[in-house]
Amino acid sequence: MVVLFLVACLPRARSTHPVTLVLKDNRGVIKMDIPNEWDTLIQWTHYSDCGPPCDKIKYRFQPKIFPIAQENGELYTKSPADSVDQLTIEHEAEKFAGSAPDIASLRNGMKQMLLKEGYRDHLVIDTVIMGGKDSIPVTGFSREVSHIKKFNIRALVRLKGDLVLFEFELRSRKPVLKDGIFVQKVTDIIRSLKLVD
Repeated sequence: MVVLFLVACLPRARSTHPVTLVLKDNRGVIKMDIPNEWDTLIQWTHYSDCGPPCDKIKYRFQPKIFPIAQENGELYTKSPADSVDQLTIEHEAEKFAGSAPDIASLRNGMKQMLLKEGYRDHLVIDTVIMGGKDSIPVTGFSREVSHIKKFNIRALVRLKGDLVLFEFELRSRKPVLKDGIFVQKVTDIIRSLKLVD
């Protein structure tokens, strides 16, 4: 008796889709692959209490099923405690006049910012990733507060001489959430980056 097993590989459904983000005021173009669940893009100016030199233009990708929170220095809105899965990209509203610091300084600065914000529990990533032809510093922490797992991973790029911050945030009550899953999602997005001046 001969038993024959036939195995077929079906193509796996693509879990990401390509996006092209054109930054305001001719600041450049960002191309990347983002998760399919990030089906909403919001863009706004985050006005600062110190006026136009401190204002930031923000772009946020997130699932449409989650609450939308837009930070604004003049009007405090509380960010949701959980149900956050997003990427916020930001740059200065006014053109940056100085020269950008080197990658090591950027990485250290991001880490110090996160530590100031209370992300001390668990360093999940601190490296430089190649995104297209660019070396991109990436730093991130996770912490757990009141049974809510919180991740904050930041990456910085230079585009037309300006610094552009990528802030990946995830907050969830799901107990099965593992550090490696979110970190892999972020690193895949960063590796897909193509920056166009």
